Amino acid sequence: DLEKDQRLRYTLIYKNSGKEAGAVFSHPVSHLASTPVIPKRVKEELDGAKQYFSYKERCIFCDIVREELRVGSRVILETTNFVAFCPYASKFPFESWIVPKKHNCAFQEIKTGEIEDMALILSSVLKKLRASFKGLPYNYFIHSAPNRIPRKNHWHTLGEDFHWHLEIMPRLLRTSGFEWSSGFYILPTSPEHAAKYLKEV
Repeated sequence: DLEKDQRLRYTLIYKNSGKEAGAVFSHPVSHLASTPVIPKRVKEELDGAKQYFSYKERCIFCDIVREELRVGSRVILETTNFVAFCPYASKFPFESWIVPKKHNCAFQEIKTGEIEDMALILSSVLKKLRASFKGLPYNYFIHSAPNRIPRKNHWHTLGEDFHWHLEIMPRLLRTSGFEWSSGFYILPTSPEHAAKYLKEV
């Protein structure tokens, strides 16, 4: 419904769990926010995916999924429709992504069977994180296609070059001035070790 509003460019679905992750309610709650601009981080992802597609003629996220499944050392869990893994260039320890195996740029186009499968993999990964770290604060969010308001030579390849996904950011470390000022992140646990640990939980 929000896509129909011409004033809105992007709709973000996210969850804050735990006080350190920004939760303000004691009960579980997820958020839906629409903005008149595409958020900077999402825009960088969209532009990067578009550049990769123009160079390789393939979706970068499809390539990431193929590579993660091939290597296997960062995969936490795999279901019929989704794969959960700790990304190669993680920003936070135990950061996890859930990505559909089938290419699709828009979360709202998810099918009924895929919804049940996504619920299973999301709850499984969150249970593994909670079992590993009691009272763990975390954020998760879905990056999906923006509202496709026609823009000349901009979003016409979106259906081919972008791939919606869910990112889980555990709040195990506090971000310091180094990370904020440089954009570099110190990662004390490799994605391979994090995935191995979560796989075994």
